[in-house]
Amino acid sequence: MSQAGNGHRSAAEKRILSFARRRFGPEAEVELLAGDASNRCFFRVRLRGLSPLVAMVHPEPFVLDELPWFLHARFLDGIGASVPAVVGSYPGEGILLVQDLGDDTLMRALESAGPSERLELYRQAVLVIAGLQKEGLRALPPEIPAARTALDAERLLFELRFFHEHYVESLLGAPLAGAAAARLDEWYPELAATVAGFPATLCHRDFHSRNLMVRAGRIYMVDFQDARMGPWLYDLASLLRDSYVDLPEPLVTGMFDLFLGEVEPPRGAAGGGGAVSRESALAEFDLTSLQRNIKAIGTFASQAVLRGKRDYLRFIPRTLAHVLSNLARRGPESIRAIFESLPPPPAA
Repeated sequence: MSQAGNGHRSAAEKRILSFARRRFGPEAEVELLAGDASNRCFFRVRLRGLSPLVAMVHPEPFVLDELPWFLHARFLDGIGASVPAVVGSYPGEGILLVQDLGDDTLMRALESAGPSERLELYRQAVLVIAGLQKEGLRALPPEIPAARTALDAERLLFELRFFHEHYVESLLGAPLAGAAAARLDEWYPELAATVAGFPATLCHRDFHSRNLMVRAGRIYMVDFQDARMGPWLYDLASLLRDSYVDLPEPLVTGMFDLFLGEVEPPRGAAGGGGAVSRESALAEFDLTSLQRNIKAIGTFASQAVLRGKRDYLRFIPRTLAHVLSNLARRGPESIRAIFESLPPPPAA
C-alpha cells in the first residue's frame, strides 16, 4: 500500500479509537478490517459485554439523509432484503455504526463449502437478485440515488475507456500499435451502446462474492451505495463471472436457468415484451459479462497504479480469462486478437 494510503488508514484508526472510547468507555478497542475500493475505512469496534459493531469511517462529515449507503440500506431493509442494520450515526464525525456480520464473505465461505452448501449459497444469491428486480423495482422511490442514476451508454463507455487508460496504457505500458489502439477505441462505444440497450432494472451494481456476507447460512448484501438502474443481467454477470472465485460451468448454467425461471424479463428484453428465449438471454448475459469484466480489470489496475494496492493485480488473470471466453463466443474476432496480443499483467 502507498504511504498516502497507510497515512489515511492510520488517521482513521486514531479517529475511530478516540470516538469509541469517548462514546463507550476506555476499554473499547478497534480492529482494521479489509475495505473496498472506496475512500472509506472499516473497523470492528469491540465493546466489553456487548456484541461488536462495524464502524464505517468516512473521510469527511456527511448529511445522513444524503448518504447513498444509508438511503439504500433503509430502502433495502424496507423491502425485506438482508442488509446490515444501522446501529448509530454520527454525521458530524463522519462515522456510521452498523451490525457486524462477521468475516465470512461468500468468497471465504466457498473455501470450505461442500458441493451442496455451495449450491445453496448461490441459489440464495440468485434469489436476492430476483428480489431486487421484483420487489425492489416495484417499490423504488424516485428520490433515492438508485432511481436517479444509471449504467447508461455514457457510463459504460467511461468504464471501458477507464480500462484502456489504467490497464492498457498505465499498467501494461501502452503496448498496442496505432491501428490496434484505434480499433479498440472504435469498439468501446459499440459495446457500451449494445449493453446499455438491454432492458434496465434495479441493480446492486457490484454483486460479487466479496460483497456478499454469509451469516448463519444466510446471504447478506453489503457495499450497495452505488445501486442504480442497469442492464437486467448485470448483477447476474457480476455473480457468475466473478473476478474472485472460480465457478464450475455447470453451476453457472444452473444458476442462469434458475434466474430465468424466477424473473420475468423487463419489458423490451431481446427486442420485445413477453417471453425471451434462453438463447437471446444468454447472448445478453455474455455481452453484459464482457463489459463488466473489462470494467473490473480497469478498477484493479487503477487501484494498483494510483493507490499502490497491488493485491488487486492477482484478480486480473481470472477476469481476463472471462473476457477472452466471451470474446470467443461473441466476437468480434479482431478485438479478441487484440486482447490476446496484450502482454500478461504483472504479478501482485
